[in-house]
Amino acid sequence: MTATTRTALKWKAALALIFIIIASIMNWNWVWGILFIFWAINDLILGETHLVERITRADNPPIYWLTIVAWFVLSAFMFVPEAFWQSLGG
Repeated sequence: MTATTRTALKWKAALALIFIIIASIMNWNWVWGILFIFWAINDLILGETHLVERITRADNPPIYWLTIVAWFVLSAFMFVPEAFWQSLGG
């Protein structure tokens, strides 16, 4: 017989998942902006990011930095009101 081990609940991840679900239902784009900023800062600290696969600053700097920049740019877009984008369209 093998003993089952319990791991501690990742409460921050669980809370973020609940918040993402609520934000999606409520159409709160600013939540995505906060998450993109959080992911970018966390990735800068760790020196790696995940975009379909693990990308490290040491092994693949161009893709790593493009991904980090993309997180910040996407974050900025999420904070711009929808009315602004519609006004550009005519």
